[in-house]
Amino acid sequence: PGTDAVDWSQGMRLWGAMTPLRDALQRFLRDHASAPAAMRHLLEAQDLVGLRSLAHRLHGAAGNLAMPGLR
Repeated sequence: PGTDAVDWSQGMRLWGAMTPLRDALQRFLRDHASAPAAMRHLLEAQDLVGLRSLAHRLHGAAGNLAMPGLR
């Protein structure tokens, strides 16, 4: 396995071209920049429902963006 966070070959199959894939990855990074801190807060608060919900959203997005390590 490579060290890339993105499986570029899979991403290209999913998105059809590099530009839309990169745009989607940039949106993901922007929209989820606070996810690690949010997960830490939810864990500390023992909000397992909230934590599971956030993890589920990240899992789905990671699959859609060909990010197997995060998925």
